[in-house]
Amino acid sequence: MNGIAETEYALLTEAELRDLARHVKQHIPTLTEQDDEITVVHRVAAWNALCALTDQILASSNANVRDLLWARDLWARVLRLYLQQSHNARPKSSKQLLSSLTDVVRRSKDDDRAIVAVQDLCNELVLGLCAADVQTDSKASLLLLKHMLQKDIFSLTDLEKSYAQLVGSAECDVPFTDHVKMLLFRTLQWASRGDLGSLVAQLLTVMLDKVEGISPAGPTKGASRVGTVSGPIWAGPLSLVLGCDPDNTLPYEAHIFPVLFSRSLAKFVAFLQPLGLHSSEVGAQRFESENVNEELLYSALKSGKALGLVEIVDDSATTVTSERVHLPLNSVAELASSDSRSARKAGLSLLITSHSVTRPLTASTLKCLRRTLPHMHSDTDAECRSELYSAVQQLLDRLRASSAVCARDTGTAFAQNGTIQTLRYSQSFLKWYLRFLIGELRPTASYQSHISALKCFLMLLRSGIDSAVGTEHWSKSAMGNTRWPYYLKMMSKGTERMLLDLLMDSFDDVRQAAAAILDIHYATEGSAEMLSIALPRATKMMLASGRADHADGVALIHALDSMLATRDGSGLDPMARLLAMAEDILETASEDLNKAINEYPLHGILTSLRYVLLRHPAAVKEENRAERLHRVLQSVWKLVAPTLCEDAPEGHTTDETDETPDSSSKVLLSYCWRALKEASLLVGAMLSSTPRPSGMICHKFQHLCFNQLATLRHRGAFSTVSQTWTICCSLTGTQDDEANRTGWYQRVMTVLQASHAINTRRSAGLPSLLCGVLASAPSDRLLNIAINDLDMISRRPLQPDSSQEGSLVQVHAMNCMKDVIKHTKLAEQSERHVPTALRLAADSIQSPAWAIRNCGLMLFRAVIDRLLGTNDAYINDTTSSSPLLDFGQHSDLLNLIMGLLSANGEKTNTGRTEGVFPALQLLQRARMPLEQQHDVREAVLALTQDASWHIRDKAARTYVSLVATDERIDTLQTLLETLSNGYNALHGRLLCAKYLLRKLQAHVRASPNATTDSSLYEEVLQASESVDRAAENGLGQHCPFTQAAMGELQFTCKRIWSLVSPNTEVAPMAKSTTSFSVSFTSSTELGSRSLVDALEHFHNAPDADQWLETRAIFLNSHIASEERSLSEVVPATAEWLSACQSALRDDSIYSREAVVRGLEKLQRLWATVWHLDAAQPLSQSLCVLLYDLMNDDDEDIRIGAAKTAVEILRICGEHSGRHGLVPLVAGQRLVRMMVRIWPASRDLAGVAMARAFGIDRKGATSVASRMKRTHGQSTELFAEEKQNLYIDEAREVRVWSRVLMQMLPSAIPKALLQHLCLWVAQGLNALTAHLKQHGDGPLGASTKAEIFSLGLQVMYSAEWLLHLAETGMRLFVRPSELRGWLVEMLAVGERSAMNCLWTTELQTIAEHAAVARVENVAALVRSIHRSLHVK
Repeated sequence: MNGIAETEYALLTEAELRDLARHVKQHIPTLTEQDDEITVVHRVAAWNALCALTDQILASSNANVRDLLWARDLWARVLRLYLQQSHNARPKSSKQLLSSLTDVVRRSKDDDRAIVAVQDLCNELVLGLCAADVQTDSKASLLLLKHMLQKDIFSLTDLEKSYAQLVGSAECDVPFTDHVKMLLFRTLQWASRGDLGSLVAQLLTVMLDKVEGISPAGPTKGASRVGTVSGPIWAGPLSLVLGCDPDNTLPYEAHIFPVLFSRSLAKFVAFLQPLGLHSSEVGAQRFESENVNEELLYSALKSGKALGLVEIVDDSATTVTSERVHLPLNSVAELASSDSRSARKAGLSLLITSHSVTRPLTASTLKCLRRTLPHMHSDTDAECRSELYSAVQQLLDRLRASSAVCARDTGTAFAQNGTIQTLRYSQSFLKWYLRFLIGELRPTASYQSHISALKCFLMLLRSGIDSAVGTEHWSKSAMGNTRWPYYLKMMSKGTERMLLDLLMDSFDDVRQAAAAILDIHYATEGSAEMLSIALPRATKMMLASGRADHADGVALIHALDSMLATRDGSGLDPMARLLAMAEDILETASEDLNKAINEYPLHGILTSLRYVLLRHPAAVKEENRAERLHRVLQSVWKLVAPTLCEDAPEGHTTDETDETPDSSSKVLLSYCWRALKEASLLVGAMLSSTPRPSGMICHKFQHLCFNQLATLRHRGAFSTVSQTWTICCSLTGTQDDEANRTGWYQRVMTVLQASHAINTRRSAGLPSLLCGVLASAPSDRLLNIAINDLDMISRRPLQPDSSQEGSLVQVHAMNCMKDVIKHTKLAEQSERHVPTALRLAADSIQSPAWAIRNCGLMLFRAVIDRLLGTNDAYINDTTSSSPLLDFGQHSDLLNLIMGLLSANGEKTNTGRTEGVFPALQLLQRARMPLEQQHDVREAVLALTQDASWHIRDKAARTYVSLVATDERIDTLQTLLETLSNGYNALHGRLLCAKYLLRKLQAHVRASPNATTDSSLYEEVLQASESVDRAAENGLGQHCPFTQAAMGELQFTCKRIWSLVSPNTEVAPMAKSTTSFSVSFTSSTELGSRSLVDALEHFHNAPDADQWLETRAIFLNSHIASEERSLSEVVPATAEWLSACQSALRDDSIYSREAVVRGLEKLQRLWATVWHLDAAQPLSQSLCVLLYDLMNDDDEDIRIGAAKTAVEILRICGEHSGRHGLVPLVAGQRLVRMMVRIWPASRDLAGVAMARAFGIDRKGATSVASRMKRTHGQSTELFAEEKQNLYIDEAREVRVWSRVLMQMLPSAIPKALLQHLCLWVAQGLNALTAHLKQHGDGPLGASTKAEIFSLGLQVMYSAEWLLHLAETGMRLFVRPSELRGWLVEMLAVGERSAMNCLWTTELQTIAEHAAVARVENVAALVRSIHRSLHVK
């Protein structure tokens, strides 16, 4: 050691000192650009050197050298380096350093300094484990904690002691297991933060090994103290974590559940039992306890099924064996049709998933899937449909694997009949599923049905089951070694025709999905027959309407046509044809723009060129096509520039264009914008293609894009061109193009400083011009110049003679800086310029010019988003996964925040409060220095008295986020006891109190010992007493808003009290409910009035809705109290129900929402009067009304009506489950129930005939008239959607025609039957004549939803008439004529490419009619034979 000291303090020689003076600059470290850019190999070498140094010191034979590890804190310094820099290191390097650090501790276990260092480290890691946000060293801390536990450096007791000291319970008699549970809870919370799920799962495994005393390293200290705890120790913490965030179960399902559930089946079952595992229907009940999370049960069952712990069986009850949990199939099927989305997703997953992909699906499971998949396909929730796609892919993979195994077994000598049957079941299911998917492509189906069917069809097509599809189109899972043992022909001419129809659909993803399927089809076996019919029809539609969706559809057909031409080598050149069309249209537009707008939309041709180019990039190299394309695009710009470059405010058009019946300004703007958009996308496709056009052409396109962005004012236009400009700039992405890039930058700055005429708040395309140039630079030299230039321009003094604030050059410079800060590709390079942008934002917010202040705020928000790494709206609360900003590192930022808050308080009266929301949002996501916490809290509290409710609410949320846990009660008491100056101030303080109580409630929910923690009980008691005392003193009683806020405080207190004392019905607070006291006298009086009397009191729609609800309450209460006889209640209910039926009309004074709420309040009445004979008409009307409401366009109305329908089904014994049904399934069951109860009802038959065929007592509109009304092409540029996008007319026709098929013939009114016979005879002839004259095929008449459903009406009505004839009923038309007309229509339809769904229905009806006829003849022959035999 003495030698070391002498060397360390040795004097320098005179020569050394002189040399040091001359070269002192070389010894001072400086941070350069090269220092930051350390390569990966360089870092690995540094870590290896550090590990080697540590190992060599430890292995040294010199005790003084080894002592350096502790005497000079070398071990602690290396450990700190690991925590701070491990995120930049390779996993292998960090693991090696951990091993070195562990070896040091093991070799120094008797050293007191090592013991202290390890204890300090344990305390630090436990503190980090309890942190509420993610830091840069969080992952390293968790990894270090896992490593130390795994290597027995720490014990479970050490962690428990550190946690007890942290929470201040070391001296209290808190059970050891309670602290362990809290440690598990804190650990589980990290699973949903960032990408830490896998690491948390590993840490949990180590901790649970220690708890259970089965660590590979042997039992650890403290393990025996928790080894006898009954049930899984992780159950409570897991329930609490997911209870706090029930919508975020995915990371737990992926990482945590497999680790926990696979440890022990017994503990998995013990975990499920409190969630309702042993109920007769798993998951069916609504949990009464708030601590039980329904999502948790479903997630656990799904994970258990994937792990092989859960199995679906054909049984009636849930059973548990030594190997797994057996769930009854019926219960899982009920989950799949539940009104709960999480239950539906869980049910589908339980039916399909398996721990073994080769395990065959049983026949009963496949049958259940046939009932489940239809309503899953039409689900309106996008997340549920996404789950469906994943489930269908898993289903196909499992069917392929299991079928392959079954087929292999059938070839063996010991093959069983069950194996062959399983193979047949799976093949039959796939055939059904294919027919179902094709049926879902019908024109009347909803968007949800279309997109689901197309995506699942594509998955099935790419699964390898169709031998015509090449392996290059197979999915990744289909490319494995497992092959289908059978094949299924998926594409037919009928399917091809329906897919071509969908290319003209209104929704882009439907068009693209249909095109993806047709791509595969035409790449293999498709012919041009259907395509040649579709192309001219689609072009005609596009030219007539000019709609963007029609233009996109035409472009897709052109692309498919070009694919066929290339595949077959036909010599056709779609690109040349399209170029000629574009040149002709541009020539017409230059001569007469109005004519071009009305007859020759340009964007469809440009889109077609782009799609063709994307499929055949080499086509642009042929002849002089690049030059022709440039001339076309230059002509497009010349045509649209006068309209799109008008410097009008955003969202408005110029008034210079005269509005005529042929061309309004709206139509003109649409025409120009769409043309430029498609032209710009075409340029981008050309420049991105390989091979690329020549350098001269590329340079011309660069100049074209630059001029467009520099002069465009239409936001949609320059937003599109900016993407193309980015591609243009990427062409100069090498160091050799630096001079060229600098030239573009100088041109941009010239345009910026000369753009005083730009009157848009976002500076039009100038920010995009600059960002494109800067993002293409390989270094940040140009970026540094740009930031300096923009900062200098932004700080120019404001000229007093500035006429328009929107055209200030300072505004454009700040907008450019904002976009640079937000640009993704410039994120790393612009990091060092964030302080510059922050200072500029702070100075600009104080400007007297509104435009500069507004730009300053937008720049300020961009800086905040950059610092926090978020892009949230400033009305959301902070989330645990969001990083917190440390104001200690950004002192200027806190000063800016305080300036904004104080400025808001001074300028409230003038309305200049622009900066308050981003300022408050940032405070919620930042760490506050202790010395400034008081000032910040007071400034925020002052904002709670603002006149704006939004500011008060946001300030209250922010104020509560600044209150520490131990200050909650004192702060609450201060808020409720301090006198307020005005109602706004009082309301603001009550809002603060509300969010404080919610914070307390969340803390109570998160505590596993809420019912036994005395300190928590005392805190809740004090909060309740404070609120009760304020209510007794009449706080807030003179204003309705403060009164409501006070009532909400009392309600929240009761909720919190129920958590800490669940066995106490009433909290120890006064029973005063003054804030809740509402007089119902007027409502009761209104509900007692009949409809005629109540009409006099209706002043508006809310009055009418109030009568519907109060009348329902009145009727239900009188049934319950038996004050009135049923003979009085039934007519009154019928009157009320007729008012509800009128709500379905557009001109009704009642709302459908009020009808649904009223129906929910009459459940007792329905149960009482349902079986009365006098109430049968009323019951029928109720069922029809509920069915209509379950087909409403509003999802909330459908769900509410389904709840009432389920209650009706329970009353009639049609539904035994304890949970609800999805509206589609509830409607189907309701219709079946109606037919079963009233098969002979003439009223029901009339309703069914009107809904199925449009027949009433007056007859029906002839088929020929209806077809003539819908014939022809729409010329509307902006098509109007139908009122109800949910209802499927074709499905309704089928549903109600099936109702008629099941009703007794005696229920059919003769007059209606006569009308129907005449209508059917005329309809079949009209449809046949139309097919003969016009044909059908792609985009034919049956493509229209009205014609398609009309054809089904005619077919189903003919089917029903033939059915009546089979029962012996005399018709007004001969059955033989009906059969003849059906056969004739089928024959004509097959020749004219009729819709395949029509063909299928006609074939089914004709075949059934023929079989029935043969059976009747056979029965007649048998009867004659018996008669002769008797004689």
